Amino acid sequence: ADESDSVSYVPLSPAMLTSRFRSNMDHVVNSLESGFDLLSTPAQARLTHAISGRSDLLDRCQDVIRAARTDIFVSVWPEELDVLRTDLRRAADQGVDVSVLCFGDPGEPIGYSYQHEFSSPDQVLDNVGCRLMVVAGDREQAVIGGLDGSDTWGTYTDDAAVVAVSVEYVRHDIAMQLLMRRTSGDESIQEYWRTAKELMRLRSDHGEPAERLRQMAKARGRR
Repeated sequence: ADESDSVSYVPLSPAMLTSRFRSNMDHVVNSLESGFDLLSTPAQARLTHAISGRSDLLDRCQDVIRAARTDIFVSVWPEELDVLRTDLRRAADQGVDVSVLCFGDPGEPIGYSYQHEFSSPDQVLDNVGCRLMVVAGDREQAVIGGLDGSDTWGTYTDDAAVVAVSVEYVRHDIAMQLLMRRTSGDESIQEYWRTAKELMRLRSDHGEPAERLRQMAKARGRR
């Protein structure tokens, strides 16, 4: 064979070999990065957990109140408000916008305090079947709870959708109290509020919400 047709292999220097290896690896890494950029960012995990016991429920409410820096929305009964009062007062003194709706006499006002008069606390208790309460802080976290004698059920969440519904529940209820208070001298409106079938239908649960909370708590206990 003609020696001019033979192939010769020249060994690479260590520096050149590592340079080529680095270049190949950089290409692989760059390709991976480009691929990752095309992937959608996974949804952030949200924390939601059950709470049992009045003490634990109120402790979690205090956590939410103490962490708030912008606003707090509370729907509560006098028994629980007495426990939360100090932390709510401290938050208001620190410039947090505090809104409290109380199913009964709220006592000394804290921030913007309102008494739930339409419907009366007794009517609400008959309808819901428990002392339902909500504490939401900074539109970022909320505690929802129900208390009935020795039984307590609750949930903490930082899920944005649930927190938004909790805040709007309190805001809407406060707005209803203000509107009804403004029209308290109009007997026709008062009569409509008491007797309208459309409204009576919405107040006809007679403890069903509390019963569902009990069933939920029992189901969790069996897990």
